[in-house]
Amino acid sequence: MLYSRKASDGSDRREALADHVRLVADLCEQNCRKFGVPSLGRLVGIVHDAGKSSEQWQRYLLNDEQSEMIPHAPTGAKLLWQTAQEFSDVSYERYAAEIAELLVWGHHSGLSDVIEPDGAASYEARLQEMPDSGQAEAIEQFQCQVIPENDIRKLLESSAEELQIIHTRFTEHCNADVYPENAKQDALLPEEKQKIKQRRAEKREFFKGLLARMVFSCLCDSDRYASACWENCLEAATYTTDPKLWGELAAKLEKRIDNFPDSPINTARRQISDECLESVKKMREPSGIYRLNVVTGGGKTLAVMRSALYLAQKFDKDHIFYVAPFTTIIDQTAQILRETFGRGDILLEHHSNLISHGKDENENEKQQREKEDQLDTFAERWDIPLILTSQVQFLEALFSGRGQCVRRMHQLCNSVLIFDEVQSVPVKCISMFNLAVNFLAGFCGCTVILCSATQPALEEIARPLRLS
Repeated sequence: MLYSRKASDGSDRREALADHVRLVADLCEQNCRKFGVPSLGRLVGIVHDAGKSSEQWQRYLLNDEQSEMIPHAPTGAKLLWQTAQEFSDVSYERYAAEIAELLVWGHHSGLSDVIEPDGAASYEARLQEMPDSGQAEAIEQFQCQVIPENDIRKLLESSAEELQIIHTRFTEHCNADVYPENAKQDALLPEEKQKIKQRRAEKREFFKGLLARMVFSCLCDSDRYASACWENCLEAATYTTDPKLWGELAAKLEKRIDNFPDSPINTARRQISDECLESVKKMREPSGIYRLNVVTGGGKTLAVMRSALYLAQKFDKDHIFYVAPFTTIIDQTAQILRETFGRGDILLEHHSNLISHGKDENENEKQQREKEDQLDTFAERWDIPLILTSQVQFLEALFSGRGQCVRRMHQLCNSVLIFDEVQSVPVKCISMFNLAVNFLAGFCGCTVILCSATQPALEEIARPLRLS
């Protein structure tokens, strides 16, 4: 039997390789279903550890014959490359394989640069090298004992169909964009038309990159989570939030609002909050991009949270994210919400100043360490209903090369995303921010609310935000 790992507690407990890759494939498939590519998720999940099938790797695992890790990720990528050779160079099967190869190769080391700064394509050259004897042996053993070649081919064909559908949606979305130039005159000059055509093409390619990165997030998280569950003898499951929770939290927030003392400012804040709630009750689509424009001191934090809880309950969202530029805002908001909800187990603060809350003088060090470990786990995965985080952490989840950041990215799907003080998004990041938010709202089931007393004109720049 082929094994994936052995227990770190010194026992002889071992996990079968087939069991591990099938669990990772199940988890990855379910997470990728949220944005339309479940077969691609299953494909990368099932082949990611094919390299562990070699005799050398099995000896390394079981006998501790050498201290240095034997790279196993390239083998799965080469298996995919070989499988794809029977398809045309311009087929979606070949394209699906290219994405899967890149993700499998980097599931431990991170995504490789396909084209390096000097123009070299060393990744492609390494990928297309013939498998060495150990890799060839691993591929043969993997197909004999874990999953046959024909099943991998069928998954590749299903992945191709998914990508063709979602790329058609990308094209339709990008072609429907209205750019600032369109509003200036009826008859655009040829060079202006070409500029708009180029922007649409760039946006489509940007979406393709985000899609690949989203699948990578699912693979990285599924692999690490499945491994942790086996190590700790826990049952693995994809994240879901109990729909009843949103109603429970909404009721507590209503109680807090009702108990505010009567005053002119509280009356005005309640009116603003009521108008917000009435607006979201009119929403019929489970995703979109909206604005909340409220003057400073108008109570927009509780107003937007009240609306977000309603949307989460109505559209069965997995998370609510509150994203703010400054840790002081996050700390203050987190304190208000803890007091309101009376629960710390459903809320995570995640920013550079993250510290554990609620330490009592009589709490021993072991309990405190366990609490900090739990906070670290939530921060790694964002698998908690309500996440309060910084702009930096949000942007890193989308764009950072670090595995611990990209691992969280897929949790943004099917969520309500609140951006407080959105005018503070750094100027150099605005185009990337707009395109990412358009992607999340357009293809990942997100409802986005931009909060500010001074709303930036994000729809008026060269790469505009698509407001609902």
